[in-house]
Amino acid sequence: MAGLDTSTIKAKSGGNLTVTDDNNNETLVLEETASAVNEITIKNAATGNNPSIKCTGEANTGITFANSENEEILILDSVASSVNEVTIASAATGDGPIISATGETNVDLNLTAKGSGTVNITSDMKITGTTPLLTVGDAGAEDAMIVFDGNAADFRIGLDDGTDSLEIGAGSAHGTTTGLVMNSSGQVTTLNL
Repeated sequence: MAGLDTSTIKAKSGGNLTVTDDNNNETLVLEETASAVNEITIKNAATGNNPSIKCTGEANTGITFANSENEEILILDSVASSVNEVTIASAATGDGPIISATGETNVDLNLTAKGSGTVNITSDMKITGTTPLLTVGDAGAEDAMIVFDGNAADFRIGLDDGTDSLEIGAGSAHGTTTGLVMNSSGQVTTLNL
């Protein structure tokens, strides 16, 4: 933009700002909103750092991505005084891309479905690491179980919180069609042979 004596490019009153290529095809449209206070800022970076795209204006404002019908497809929400974030890294040949929690030294990564919805994994899953650990439950006063969802029959293994016991059985409800029950002392109290 050499030769410009101002840092502001302004559209005509009531209109959008459109950038076109040399064939007059639109390449960028900056759409107007009445009384806007929030905007996008794109910042370059020095050696070794990433350029940034951020929302500026009011405090704790995120960014929403929408499709051509103006339907939301991605919302990057904001949390006050946040220090932790998600980092997505690409990978070289033979390795998988990585979605990781970054920020503080020890940070969880949370996936949350809405309402009664579930988080679905459509391929095989492997838990790796120095000491792999899978925890089911959050120390709440509630049953926790793994259900094997079969075609003709379902089976379960889990904690019956009402009796503080480990239960293996048919179906997906504790206390019904039980095959084995072990109490908190490690004693098998029910064995249905």
